[in-house]
Amino acid sequence: MLHTLVFLLATAGSLALGHPNGPPGPPKGLPKPASKVVVFGDSFSDAALWPGWRGIHIWPDILGGYLKIPINVYAKAGATCSNSLTPRTWPDVIHDEIPLFTTQKKNGTLGHLDPASTVYTMWIGTNDVGAGCLLTGNQAPGVTLVDVTACAVKSIKTLYDGGARNFIFQNMVPLQKSPMYKKDAYTTTYWTEPVANMTEMSIFMETEVTSGNALSKLMLQDLAPQLTGAHVGIFDSYSLFDDIITHPANYLNGTVPYNTTGAVLACPYAVHGIQALYCTEAKGSAVDSFVWYDELHPSVQVHRIVARELATVLKGKASKWMNWLS
Repeated sequence: MLHTLVFLLATAGSLALGHPNGPPGPPKGLPKPASKVVVFGDSFSDAALWPGWRGIHIWPDILGGYLKIPINVYAKAGATCSNSLTPRTWPDVIHDEIPLFTTQKKNGTLGHLDPASTVYTMWIGTNDVGAGCLLTGNQAPGVTLVDVTACAVKSIKTLYDGGARNFIFQNMVPLQKSPMYKKDAYTTTYWTEPVANMTEMSIFMETEVTSGNALSKLMLQDLAPQLTGAHVGIFDSYSLFDDIITHPANYLNGTVPYNTTGAVLACPYAVHGIQALYCTEAKGSAVDSFVWYDELHPSVQVHRIVARELATVLKGKASKWMNWLS
Protein backbone atom coordinates (compact mmCIF):
# COMPACT_ATOMS: atom_id res chain seq x y z
CA MET A 1 0.00 0.00 0.00
CA LEU A 2 2.72 2.48 0.99
CA HIS A 3 4.84 1.69 -2.09
CA THR A 4 1.78 2.14 -4.31
CA LEU A 5 0.99 5.49 -2.70
CA VAL A 6 4.57 6.72 -3.15
CA PHE A 7 4.43 5.74 -6.83
CA LEU A 8 1.10 7.54 -7.31
CA LEU A 9 2.41 10.68 -5.64
CA ALA A 10 5.57 10.64 -7.73
CA THR A 11 3.61 10.08 -10.94
CA ALA A 12 1.08 12.78 -10.14
CA GLY A 13 3.91 15.16 -9.30
CA SER A 14 5.57 14.65 -12.66
CA LEU A 15 2.26 15.24 -14.42
CA ALA A 16 1.42 18.34 -12.38
CA LEU A 17 4.69 20.09 -13.14
CA GLY A 18 3.56 20.82 -16.70
CA HIS A 19 5.71 23.14 -18.80
CA PRO A 20 7.57 25.56 -16.50
CA ASN A 21 8.95 27.51 -19.46
CA GLY A 22 5.58 28.15 -21.07
CA PRO A 23 4.02 31.61 -21.40
CA PRO A 24 2.81 33.26 -18.19
CA GLY A 25 -0.89 32.92 -17.49
CA PRO A 26 -3.33 35.46 -16.06
CA PRO A 27 -2.82 36.75 -12.50
CA LYS A 28 -3.54 34.21 -9.78
CA GLY A 29 -6.08 34.80 -7.02
CA LEU A 30 -9.50 36.38 -6.81
CA PRO A 31 -10.29 38.93 -9.54
CA LYS A 32 -12.18 41.09 -7.01
CA PRO A 33 -13.21 40.94 -3.33
CA ALA A 34 -15.89 38.37 -2.58
CA SER A 35 -19.53 39.45 -2.62
CA LYS A 36 -20.94 36.01 -1.67
CA VAL A 37 -19.53 32.74 -0.37
CA VAL A 38 -20.99 29.28 -0.96
CA VAL A 39 -19.80 26.63 1.50
CA PHE A 40 -19.65 22.85 1.02
CA GLY A 41 -18.33 20.25 3.44
CA ASP A 42 -19.08 18.49 6.72
CA SER A 43 -19.61 19.42 10.39
CA PHE A 44 -16.49 21.61 10.36
CA SER A 45 -18.62 24.02 8.29
CA ASP A 46 -22.22 23.18 9.32
CA ALA A 47 -23.66 25.42 12.01
CA ALA A 48 -27.11 23.82 11.94
CA LEU A 49 -26.22 20.47 13.53
CA TRP A 50 -23.56 19.32 15.99
CA PRO A 51 -21.96 21.23 17.53
CA GLY A 52 -23.80 24.21 16.09
CA TRP A 53 -27.13 23.44 17.76
CA ARG A 54 -25.49 24.04 21.15
CA GLY A 55 -25.01 27.66 20.13
CA ILE A 56 -21.42 27.16 19.01
CA HIS A 57 -20.45 29.69 16.35
CA ILE A 58 -18.31 28.25 13.59
CA TRP A 59 -16.30 29.85 10.83
CA PRO A 60 -19.01 30.52 8.19
CA ASP A 61 -21.12 32.41 10.75
CA ILE A 62 -18.10 34.33 11.99
CA LEU A 63 -16.92 35.04 8.45
CA GLY A 64 -20.28 36.54 7.56
CA GLY A 65 -19.95 38.86 10.53
CA TYR A 66 -16.46 39.90 9.52
CA LEU A 67 -17.23 40.58 5.86
CA LYS A 68 -20.92 41.59 6.02
CA ILE A 69 -21.71 39.50 2.94
CA PRO A 70 -24.05 36.51 2.42
CA ILE A 71 -22.60 33.11 3.35
CA ASN A 72 -24.67 30.28 1.87
CA VAL A 73 -23.88 27.05 3.73
CA TYR A 74 -24.63 23.68 2.12
CA ALA A 75 -22.19 21.74 4.31
CA LYS A 76 -23.81 18.97 6.33
CA ALA A 77 -22.62 17.32 9.53
CA GLY A 78 -21.52 13.74 8.94
CA ALA A 79 -20.90 14.28 5.24
CA THR A 80 -18.31 12.55 3.11
CA CYS A 81 -17.64 13.35 -0.51
CA SER A 82 -19.70 10.41 -1.74
CA ASN A 83 -21.69 7.73 0.04
CA SER A 84 -21.02 5.53 -2.96
CA LEU A 85 -17.36 5.44 -1.88
CA THR A 86 -17.71 5.60 1.90
CA PRO A 87 -21.26 4.47 2.75
CA ARG A 88 -22.93 6.45 5.54
CA THR A 89 -26.47 7.48 6.43
CA TRP A 90 -25.61 11.19 6.31
CA PRO A 91 -25.94 13.51 3.29
CA ASP A 92 -22.87 13.77 1.06
CA VAL A 93 -21.34 16.42 -1.17
CA ILE A 94 -21.90 14.82 -4.56
CA HIS A 95 -25.45 13.50 -4.18
CA ASP A 96 -26.95 16.01 -1.73
CA GLU A 97 -25.08 19.27 -1.18
CA ILE A 98 -24.21 20.18 -4.77
CA PRO A 99 -27.61 19.08 -6.17
CA LEU A 100 -29.42 21.21 -3.55
CA PHE A 101 -27.25 24.19 -4.42
CA THR A 102 -27.90 23.65 -8.13
CA THR A 103 -31.66 23.51 -7.55
CA GLN A 104 -31.68 26.67 -5.46
CA LYS A 105 -29.47 28.47 -7.94
CA LYS A 106 -31.88 27.62 -10.76
CA ASN A 107 -35.04 28.57 -8.84
CA GLY A 108 -33.66 31.93 -7.77
CA THR A 109 -33.38 31.22 -4.04
CA LEU A 110 -29.80 32.49 -4.00
CA GLY A 111 -30.37 35.60 -6.07
CA HIS A 112 -27.68 36.69 -8.51
CA LEU A 113 -24.34 34.90 -8.19
CA ASP A 114 -21.73 37.09 -9.84
CA PRO A 115 -19.17 34.67 -11.31
CA ALA A 116 -16.36 37.16 -10.70
CA SER A 117 -17.04 37.70 -6.99
CA THR A 118 -18.84 34.59 -5.72
CA VAL A 119 -16.40 32.22 -4.00
CA TYR A 120 -17.01 28.50 -3.44
CA THR A 121 -15.30 26.70 -0.57
CA MET A 122 -14.86 22.95 -0.13
CA TRP A 123 -13.74 21.48 3.22
CA ILE A 124 -14.28 17.73 3.15
CA GLY A 125 -12.33 14.63 4.14
CA THR A 126 -12.53 14.35 7.93
CA ASN A 127 -15.25 11.70 7.81
CA ASP A 128 -13.97 10.07 4.62
CA VAL A 129 -10.65 9.12 6.23
CA GLY A 130 -12.06 8.56 9.72
CA ALA A 131 -13.64 5.86 11.85
CA GLY A 132 -16.47 4.11 10.06
CA CYS A 133 -14.85 4.81 6.70
CA LEU A 134 -11.27 4.43 5.42
CA LEU A 135 -9.56 4.26 8.82
CA THR A 136 -11.52 1.19 9.85
CA GLY A 137 -11.92 -0.41 6.42
CA ASN A 138 -15.62 0.37 6.02
CA GLN A 139 -15.37 1.88 2.55
CA ALA A 140 -16.98 0.30 -0.52
CA PRO A 141 -15.01 -2.60 -2.01
CA GLY A 142 -11.91 -1.46 -3.88
CA VAL A 143 -12.16 2.16 -2.74
CA THR A 144 -8.91 3.81 -1.63
CA LEU A 145 -7.67 7.19 -0.45
CA VAL A 146 -7.04 8.04 -4.09
CA ASP A 147 -10.73 7.62 -4.91
CA VAL A 148 -12.08 9.79 -2.11
CA THR A 149 -9.49 12.49 -2.84
CA ALA A 150 -10.34 12.43 -6.54
CA CYS A 151 -14.01 12.78 -5.59
CA ALA A 152 -13.33 15.95 -3.62
CA VAL A 153 -11.31 17.46 -6.45
CA LYS A 154 -13.91 16.42 -9.02
CA SER A 155 -16.51 18.39 -7.07
CA ILE A 156 -14.63 21.54 -8.07
CA LYS A 157 -14.98 20.59 -11.75
CA THR A 158 -18.68 19.88 -11.24
CA LEU A 159 -19.23 23.34 -9.76
CA TYR A 160 -17.15 24.90 -12.55
CA ASP A 161 -19.32 23.20 -15.17
CA GLY A 162 -22.30 24.82 -13.45
CA GLY A 163 -20.82 28.31 -13.78
CA ALA A 164 -18.68 28.72 -10.65
CA ARG A 165 -15.28 30.33 -11.18
CA ASN A 166 -13.62 31.01 -7.81
CA PHE A 167 -12.67 28.11 -5.55
CA ILE A 168 -10.99 27.65 -2.18
CA PHE A 169 -10.15 24.04 -1.34
CA GLN A 170 -9.54 23.65 2.40
CA ASN A 171 -7.33 20.64 3.04
CA MET A 172 -7.61 18.25 5.99
CA VAL A 173 -6.41 19.20 9.47
CA PRO A 174 -3.92 17.09 11.52
CA LEU A 175 -6.58 14.72 12.82
CA GLN A 176 -3.91 12.53 14.41
CA LYS A 177 -3.51 15.33 16.99
CA SER A 178 -7.22 15.56 17.82
CA PRO A 179 -8.50 14.03 21.08
CA MET A 180 -10.30 11.37 19.05
CA TYR A 181 -7.32 10.15 17.03
CA LYS A 182 -4.26 10.94 19.13
CA LYS A 183 -2.05 8.09 20.34
CA ASP A 184 -3.58 8.00 23.82
CA ALA A 185 -7.18 8.62 22.73
CA TYR A 186 -10.13 7.34 24.72
CA THR A 187 -13.41 5.92 23.42
CA THR A 188 -15.83 8.63 22.28
CA THR A 189 -19.40 8.98 21.06
CA TYR A 190 -18.02 9.02 17.51
CA TRP A 191 -16.12 5.75 17.87
CA THR A 192 -17.13 3.20 20.50
CA GLU A 193 -15.52 0.17 18.88
CA PRO A 194 -12.50 -1.39 20.62
CA VAL A 195 -9.08 -0.46 19.23
CA ALA A 196 -6.23 -2.93 19.75
CA ASN A 197 -3.43 -0.42 19.20
CA MET A 198 -4.35 3.26 19.27
CA THR A 199 -0.78 4.36 18.59
CA GLU A 200 -0.78 2.40 15.35
CA MET A 201 -4.21 3.78 14.44
CA SER A 202 -3.03 7.34 15.09
CA ILE A 203 -0.01 6.85 12.87
CA PHE A 204 -2.26 5.44 10.15
CA MET A 205 -4.50 8.49 10.44
CA GLU A 206 -1.49 10.78 10.05
CA THR A 207 -0.49 8.88 6.92
CA GLU A 208 -4.01 9.16 5.50
CA VAL A 209 -4.29 12.88 6.14
CA THR A 210 -0.85 13.90 4.92
CA SER A 211 -1.04 11.62 1.87
CA GLY A 212 -4.57 12.79 1.08
CA ASN A 213 -3.48 16.42 1.28
CA ALA A 214 -0.50 15.73 -0.98
CA LEU A 215 -2.72 13.96 -3.49
CA SER A 216 -5.36 16.71 -3.52
CA LYS A 217 -2.67 19.34 -4.09
CA LEU A 218 -1.26 17.45 -7.06
CA MET A 219 -4.70 16.75 -8.50
CA LEU A 220 -5.69 20.41 -8.15
CA GLN A 221 -2.43 21.51 -9.76
CA ASP A 222 -3.37 19.30 -12.68
CA LEU A 223 -6.99 20.49 -12.78
CA ALA A 224 -6.52 24.25 -12.38
CA PRO A 225 -5.01 24.93 -15.84
CA GLN A 226 -7.90 23.05 -17.43
CA LEU A 227 -10.53 25.38 -15.94
CA THR A 228 -10.44 28.37 -18.26
CA GLY A 229 -11.16 31.62 -16.45
CA ALA A 230 -11.22 29.98 -13.02
CA HIS A 231 -9.26 30.86 -9.90
CA VAL A 232 -8.39 27.83 -7.76
CA GLY A 233 -6.57 27.97 -4.45
CA ILE A 234 -5.68 25.72 -1.53
CA PHE A 235 -6.20 26.93 2.01
CA ASP A 236 -3.67 25.01 4.11
CA SER A 237 -5.81 24.06 7.09
CA TYR A 238 -3.29 21.39 8.08
CA SER A 239 -0.43 23.83 8.54
CA LEU A 240 -2.63 26.42 10.23
CA PHE A 241 -3.95 23.92 12.79
CA ASP A 242 -0.47 22.52 13.30
CA ASP A 243 0.83 26.01 14.01
CA ILE A 244 -1.99 26.67 16.48
CA ILE A 245 -1.17 23.43 18.30
CA THR A 246 2.57 24.12 18.27
CA HIS A 247 2.36 27.82 19.18
CA PRO A 248 -0.90 28.23 21.13
CA ALA A 249 0.19 31.52 22.68
CA ASN A 250 -0.02 33.12 19.24
CA TYR A 251 -3.66 32.14 18.83
CA LEU A 252 -5.48 31.19 22.04
CA ASN A 253 -6.58 33.81 24.57
CA GLY A 254 -8.56 32.02 27.28
CA THR A 255 -8.12 32.44 31.01
CA VAL A 256 -6.77 28.97 31.83
CA PRO A 257 -3.53 27.33 30.62
CA TYR A 258 -3.46 26.48 26.92
CA ASN A 259 -4.93 23.08 26.13
CA THR A 260 -4.00 21.58 22.75
CA THR A 261 -4.79 17.93 23.51
CA GLY A 262 -8.07 17.98 25.45
CA ALA A 263 -11.51 19.39 24.66
CA VAL A 264 -13.90 22.02 25.95
CA LEU A 265 -16.53 19.26 26.14
CA ALA A 266 -14.92 15.89 26.88
CA CYS A 267 -17.13 12.80 27.20
CA PRO A 268 -15.41 9.41 27.54
CA TYR A 269 -17.46 6.33 26.65
CA ALA A 270 -17.10 2.69 27.52
CA VAL A 271 -16.36 0.35 24.62
CA HIS A 272 -19.70 -0.24 22.85
CA GLY A 273 -21.22 2.29 25.25
CA ILE A 274 -24.47 4.04 24.40
CA GLN A 275 -23.99 7.00 26.72
CA ALA A 276 -21.04 8.86 28.19
CA LEU A 277 -19.47 7.63 31.41
CA TYR A 278 -19.20 11.29 32.41
CA CYS A 279 -18.54 14.67 30.80
CA THR A 280 -16.37 17.63 31.71
CA GLU A 281 -16.98 21.03 30.17
CA ALA A 282 -15.00 24.24 30.36
CA LYS A 283 -17.08 27.37 30.83
CA GLY A 284 -16.89 31.08 30.19
CA SER A 285 -13.62 32.62 29.03
CA ALA A 286 -11.77 29.37 29.74
CA VAL A 287 -13.07 27.89 26.47
CA ASP A 288 -10.78 30.12 24.42
CA SER A 289 -7.76 28.28 25.81
CA PHE A 290 -8.70 25.13 23.84
CA VAL A 291 -7.93 24.01 20.30
CA TRP A 292 -10.74 21.43 20.29
CA TYR A 293 -14.40 21.87 21.21
CA ASP A 294 -15.01 18.14 21.58
CA GLU A 295 -12.98 15.09 20.64
CA LEU A 296 -13.23 15.85 16.90
CA HIS A 297 -14.37 19.40 16.26
CA PRO A 298 -12.42 22.68 16.49
CA SER A 299 -13.11 25.17 19.26
CA VAL A 300 -14.84 28.49 18.68
CA GLN A 301 -11.52 30.28 19.03
CA VAL A 302 -10.02 28.16 16.26
CA HIS A 303 -13.08 28.82 14.09
CA ARG A 304 -12.46 32.54 14.64
CA ILE A 305 -8.90 32.09 13.42
CA VAL A 306 -10.05 30.20 10.31
CA ALA A 307 -12.65 32.89 9.60
CA ARG A 308 -10.09 35.65 10.11
CA GLU A 309 -7.64 34.13 7.66
CA LEU A 310 -10.32 33.41 5.08
CA ALA A 311 -11.68 36.94 5.46
CA THR A 312 -8.23 38.24 4.57
CA VAL A 313 -8.17 36.04 1.47
CA LEU A 314 -11.71 36.96 0.43
CA LYS A 315 -10.82 40.64 0.58
CA GLY A 316 -8.20 39.91 -2.06
CA LYS A 317 -5.24 40.08 0.32
CA ALA A 318 -2.45 37.59 0.94
CA SER A 319 -2.42 34.97 3.69
CA LYS A 320 0.48 32.67 4.49
CA TRP A 321 -2.02 29.78 4.59
CA MET A 322 -3.36 30.39 1.06
CA ASN A 323 -1.79 29.16 -2.15
CA TRP A 324 -3.43 30.23 -5.38
CA LEU A 325 -2.87 27.83 -8.27
CA SER A 326 -4.67 29.96 -10.84
